[in-house]
Amino acid sequence: MEKSAINHIYEEIKRRYPNEITKDLAADLGLTVNKVYQLADKLRVKKSEEFLNNWELSGRGRMIDRKSTRLNSSHT
Repeated sequence: MEKSAINHIYEEIKRRYPNEITKDLAADLGLTVNKVYQLADKLRVKKSEEFLNNWELSGRGRMIDRKSTRLNSSHT
């Protein structure tokens, strides 16, 4: 991959990663989700507080109304 293409990917991750769903960003860049996570970590880019506080976008809303998958006392 050319250096200009790599720089483009880095700039897109810096610009978009904080406020976008990683799966969508990965698809646009032609990368795996794990690769986007790795590059964001390398670039020290984090999700924004605004994104993390949006339960629908951040995926935290999926945890609402979900039963625990941990074993309880009835499983022993």
